[in-house]
Amino acid sequence: MKRFFCVLFACMLALGAAMAIYGYQNGASMSLYWADGHVYTEKEFDSLAESEEWTELPEGVSGLALELNNADVTIRQGDVFHISADYQRGSAPEATVENGVLRLRDEASAHIGFGFSLGPSHKENTVTIELPEGALTALDILTGVGDLSLEDVHLETLTVEMDMGSAALKDVSCDRLSVQCNLGDFTLEGGEFGTAELTMNMGSLAFSGAVRTAMRAQSDMGDVDLSGALAGEIEVNANLGTVSIDSQLPRSAYALDLGTDLGNLTVDGERIGTDSISPSLQQEEGENSLRVRADMGDILVQFGAEE
Repeated sequence: MKRFFCVLFACMLALGAAMAIYGYQNGASMSLYWADGHVYTEKEFDSLAESEEWTELPEGVSGLALELNNADVTIRQGDVFHISADYQRGSAPEATVENGVLRLRDEASAHIGFGFSLGPSHKENTVTIELPEGALTALDILTGVGDLSLEDVHLETLTVEMDMGSAALKDVSCDRLSVQCNLGDFTLEGGEFGTAELTMNMGSLAFSGAVRTAMRAQSDMGDVDLSGALAGEIEVNANLGTVSIDSQLPRSAYALDLGTDLGNLTVDGERIGTDSISPSLQQEEGENSLRVRADMGDILVQFGAEE
């Protein structure tokens, strides 16, 4: 056994020395990347990069659809239409126009692997989009791995589907919002929506803004935090996590159906059903409705002051 560990240590030492010599001979790179069954230096890995750019919105296009396997996406308002895609791994997206929709698709990366380095190294695919006000009415985003940032974008329809990654939406407004996030946190700040359908599998959901007609939020695992002018039909279903509601509307504005199977229920600072492990509260009258159900987790609701 002792001999085995000596041999293993010697092999690791030889491998480390070989890596150091290889890196030095290739420009003294501090990072090595394993992909496609090969070891790349940072210079060699950079040579795999691809970039694309689009500076004009095709005539007759009112929608944009992104189908990206591995990229961080940033979308913001700008003076002119502009899309840039910088891919360190795999092929940059290709653009097609279908039925009035500009569609950007990338292929599953052939260069996804892992990197190891002696210093800091960060290489990600990025797509950056600038949209003039009113340029588009619909935006459809489908991502595999990567984060999403949207700021100051106003649409009729926004659909977001993410497999793995976090999202931050600031001052984004639309008539219809649909979100499905499998793994990652989703934050919406300062927007206004007609209807919103939010589905979270694993990750926290935070919403601060206004809803005019309806909001339905479903969370399998993670906290849900909603605040703002929450009008219309508001429904939250949480399997595991804390639900916090802070509405600008007064309590009298809602018909209420609140309950948790295992947890505490607190409304306007008052603990409800202290003698029950499954507290609930119902209120029939109200111009709007608020229904919150939790399988395992606390529910905290705060209403605005009565006029």
